[in-house]
Amino acid sequence: MAGATGDGPQPWEVGEVLSEAWTLFKDNAGLLIDAFAATIAVMGVLQAVGHFIGAAPVGDAAATANSAVILTFNLVSYATKSWLTVGAQRINLAVVRNEPIEFSELFGGGNRALTMFGTGFLMALGIGGATLLLIIPGIIVALGWQFALFYVADTDTGAIEALGASWKATHGQRGALFSLALALVLVNVVGLLACGVGLLASIPVSGLAVAIVFTRISGRKHSGALSQSDGF
Repeated sequence: MAGATGDGPQPWEVGEVLSEAWTLFKDNAGLLIDAFAATIAVMGVLQAVGHFIGAAPVGDAAATANSAVILTFNLVSYATKSWLTVGAQRINLAVVRNEPIEFSELFGGGNRALTMFGTGFLMALGIGGATLLLIIPGIIVALGWQFALFYVADTDTGAIEALGASWKATHGQRGALFSLALALVLVNVVGLLACGVGLLASIPVSGLAVAIVFTRISGRKHSGALSQSDGF
């Protein structure tokens, strides 16, 4: 995704971000709902297959082979999720930036899927380890790294560089980001209470809200290469 980098970090407020996210969702509802539904469908099929594999009866002699099959399938599932995450983040960013984007972009993240896989793995290790120490360190690490996946989807950076860029961009912003996280939990609770159908709107709106904040605090109003100043 080529283009110029942004114009520097911009201010943001939770209410204003949610309002903009809702407006963008209404203007692009078809694309966003289709992308969300397709992701759920693909992951749902994988989950069903995984459940079938795990529930299949095996004898003692086949236990080791069955464990290997389950492990391999779990890796394939996570790789598929990473692949779709790249496309989903690119769609959100394009909508936020008012750039042209097609539904097919959801499946166009193969060139960054491996990096997304590694970044997600490192995030899980780091956040999980910090949470084991105390809950608060885990929250701080999660808030500090939450934009790493956007950097992976939006640039050609490696996993470590993306984590570092996110940590730097969120410096001094984590209190506000925690408030946004709480607001998005409330938004999705409301969506869930609407017979679950509301999630078709609340989850895409949440994704757009986070994408908006990413472009604001990173200064990445447009796609482009990660500048040296954006790293550690």
